[in-house]
Amino acid sequence: MKILIIENADGRAEAFSEILKKLGKECEVWNPYNQPMKKVNLRLIDRVIITGGPGHAADYLKSKYYQPAKKLIENIIALNKPALGICLGHQILALMLGGEVKQTTQRYGWVKVDFEKRSALLFHYHHDEVKKLPENGVLLASSDSCKIEAFSVLGKKILGLQGHIEISPEMGQKILSGIPKKLWINSAPQKPDPVCVEIFERFCKL
Repeated sequence: MKILIIENADGRAEAFSEILKKLGKECEVWNPYNQPMKKVNLRLIDRVIITGGPGHAADYLKSKYYQPAKKLIENIIALNKPALGICLGHQILALMLGGEVKQTTQRYGWVKVDFEKRSALLFHYHHDEVKKLPENGVLLASSDSCKIEAFSVLGKKILGLQGHIEISPEMGQKILSGIPKKLWINSAPQKPDPVCVEIFERFCKL
């Protein structure tokens, strides 16, 4: 199994790579802005992860620099290969599949996300959110501050999450170090929520 990580900003793939390595999965990283002409052989790629990044999903999809990545994601979806979008990646998938993304209040810190049978504290750092599910979208999780925290799509191997399941409490603390603590939604948990690894494992089995 080989997983392609589409890195939407420098350094965003590192945490994913470490987690996948621990799970015994091979991965390749592609940054569409730093490696615009990179050739990706889809026959060798089993699934794709689309990372977070700064800015707005609609701007990425309109950018001439992002068109190779957009085309690759379209091909992955057409081939019904698994795709996992996190934060910006979650929003990109929603837009590409007919959903809506709109600007919201900035959210920093750990948000209690309610799945069907359990809750989890997931790291959030964003100012946009999915407001309308894509066509045939299925709501998987919500929170008090974000109705569509996670979704899947009927008939497709798509999984989108607003929360950063790749960010550990230690990493989150470093990211928030320049932001006043009074603006944090919640403080960091003592250890990563088990649901984070479980989602990666589920994705690898799609």
